[in-house]
Amino acid sequence: WFEYYAALIRTHEGRTMPFKGEYINFVERVPLGVVGQICPYNHPLLITIKKLAPALAAGNCVVCKPSEFAPCSILELASIMKRAGLPDGVLNVV
Repeated sequence: WFEYYAALIRTHEGRTMPFKGEYINFVERVPLGVVGQICPYNHPLLITIKKLAPALAAGNCVVCKPSEFAPCSILELASIMKRAGLPDGVLNVV
């Protein structure tokens, strides 16, 4: 998932959509800011990564709340991403 969204962002381009009249309709995608994610107990790592990859690729910060029944895999993912060089505050697990 991370490789797919990284490639998608690399090929991203703004588009000018056809519009009647003397107007220019330009689409530009911008980050939302902070994205909140509530992750379930069944398949916590898979579902978290499916949500996390597009949010990070779009330039957002993420606050992730794992299930209280299965928090370990999400905490380990956050630790691995921190060691890989993700800046402080980009991924927060609460």
